[in-house]
Amino acid sequence: MPQVKKKAAFLGVFGHVNIDYIVDATKHPSTEDGPFFGGVAGNIAVAASRFGVPVRLGSVIGRGFPKAYLNLLVDLKVDLDFLECND
Repeated sequence: MPQVKKKAAFLGVFGHVNIDYIVDATKHPSTEDGPFFGGVAGNIAVAASRFGVPVRLGSVIGRGFPKAYLNLLVDLKVDLDFLECND
């Protein structure tokens, strides 16, 4: 019987990555209200990678997507091969 090569397990996350602003409507917005890195897929990818889970992230981002967010994902070793920039 031929030996089957085992592939490394990973968590595939597909969805939104974006910037969140959290605003308290009862006061004037301050810099404490955001921006925060967010999006459901982005949050899952960051959290899972911090727990040591290998993550592949798939999403479409715009040209103005923050470099700091990309740097965070790279630093956390999130696989960004399926992250597409839509100009």
